[in-house]
Amino acid sequence: MPTLDVIAVQEVQDQTALNRWKTNVLDVVEPGQWTAATYYDDASVSFNQGLYYRTASWTLAASGKIESSPREIVWYRLRATGYTVSAAEVTIYVMHYKAGSAGSDQDTREIEAGILRSAMNAQPAGTNMIVCGDFNMRSSTEGAYVVMTGSQADNDGRVFDPIDRPGTWYNNSSFADIHTQSPRTTNLGDGGATGGMDDRFDQLLVTGSLEDGSGFDVIASTYKAFGQDGLHFNNDINAAPVIPEGQAVADGLHAASDHIPVYAQFQLPALASVTASLDFGTVIVGAVAEMDVAVENVAADPADDLDYTLVAPVGFTVPGGPFTDPSGGGGNLHTVTLLTGTAGIKAGNLVTSSNDVENGARNTALSGTVLRHAVPTLAGSGVALADTVDWGTFEEGNSLDQTQDVANDGYDALQALLEVYDAQITGGDGRFSIVGGFSPVSVGGTAETYTLHFDDAGATGMNDSTFTASLVFSTRDESGIPGGTDLSDLTVTLTATVQAGSATGVGDEPGFGITALAANVPNPFAGSTRIAFSLAQAAPVRLRVLDVRGREVATLRSETLSAGEHRVGWDGRSDRGRDTPPGVYFLILETPGERFTRRMTKLR
Repeated sequence: MPTLDVIAVQEVQDQTALNRWKTNVLDVVEPGQWTAATYYDDASVSFNQGLYYRTASWTLAASGKIESSPREIVWYRLRATGYTVSAAEVTIYVMHYKAGSAGSDQDTREIEAGILRSAMNAQPAGTNMIVCGDFNMRSSTEGAYVVMTGSQADNDGRVFDPIDRPGTWYNNSSFADIHTQSPRTTNLGDGGATGGMDDRFDQLLVTGSLEDGSGFDVIASTYKAFGQDGLHFNNDINAAPVIPEGQAVADGLHAASDHIPVYAQFQLPALASVTASLDFGTVIVGAVAEMDVAVENVAADPADDLDYTLVAPVGFTVPGGPFTDPSGGGGNLHTVTLLTGTAGIKAGNLVTSSNDVENGARNTALSGTVLRHAVPTLAGSGVALADTVDWGTFEEGNSLDQTQDVANDGYDALQALLEVYDAQITGGDGRFSIVGGFSPVSVGGTAETYTLHFDDAGATGMNDSTFTASLVFSTRDESGIPGGTDLSDLTVTLTATVQAGSATGVGDEPGFGITALAANVPNPFAGSTRIAFSLAQAAPVRLRVLDVRGREVATLRSETLSAGEHRVGWDGRSDRGRDTPPGVYFLILETPGERFTRRMTKLR
């Protein structure tokens, strides 16, 4: 016999007796697990009906009684644990109709059945109801049975036999497997019926909602008269052969009552558990981004199968289904895919639609961010994978450091950082280097500026010497983000010409003992340029850059300097640190009583 959660009983003397059986039987076998429901005393008879239920499985929602003669009918509305809706409730009517086979007894039973049917018809359509107890009927054609099971204008209270075994049950061996009365042929001295197993007085009848094949439903195959093997027709139940439950159970049934119990299992409605949220984090366009959503039928076994489908929001895909998870099936995992063909912040609810009576549409919050690939460039705007840094021509000892920017073109919140992870210089007699050495960096909206140095010590010989090298920056999308990949190398050609001797070079360097401003080198320039000037004597100096409208762009020097040569570089940025646009600019050198001007052209 499976584990019972509800036990309905008849002919209980009073609440004390109801509690005593709980204390002396149920609490001994399963301590603390059972509650005895309210006993409705009927002063007109010596006995009435009662009910026990397992508190871990059920909550008593309501109870009451229906006035009837000779015995009242009591009812109990139970709700399955874990549910809040009426679809998980059942109303159990416990009754004991008038005994006897005389016509008057049958008439009384028919009146009792009519009272019960009227009360059940008054319930809302689709209400789950069970009628159980001692019917004292010998056939399915008896008036009371027809009243309960027959079609009427109002069929809300119509009940059905789960095993559909109509007929004349009394003393009919064709029904030996479902007879419930009596388990003995002799009186044990305490009264009661005798005659052996020969009648189906005790039954469970259910409304149509409990046998419609879905949700809360009776499992007809489990309907059974406990201890009945069909081999004890008109005999004691503890006589040979021994019932499958064993001799001890047979002896107990023989001694305990005029009847043996009837039981059946009922499946509960499906109840879904679905992953609440999935965060795919950040990935880069083209990445494979998948996570699993778990869907499980968590209704206590036995329960209806969970039938469901999945619908994904824009930006995600899921399998379409339909899918099923039986109770106790352990659940299913379904792959949810974040679509990474385009960049964007993607979010929405995956909807699991099911026959879950508590919530037929459960949401799983999905989120993820897809970034564009980084775009390496050597230019201030636009994409340039190659560039040249030219030191120009200068005398040994006069080399000025140059700069080179590496940028992530078009960077915004939906673009990956650019990781510059290596830099290698080849050629140039080893004279070119990155000031401070190279360290990997991640570039976002602000370009990374590298300062480049040329070592001109001992670079001249009999003739002018030109040195050329190649600087290659290796780039990729920022590490640790799915979908990242190696990106294009950035190649910078480095060139410098060291002039032999001390003659004035291409830049028209100033001589000694005079105040003069030389032309910048190189000119035109891209990125940065060098400026040299000389002072005949110590003096306050102001060296500025003006645009073609005469507006000051940058102040390169504003201080008192000593006599002699001075050098300064300009990186093409304003005093505010902003890159100036290409065009013509003017160098202005001012000392007390003197002003010098040079024109220069910035290429980018």
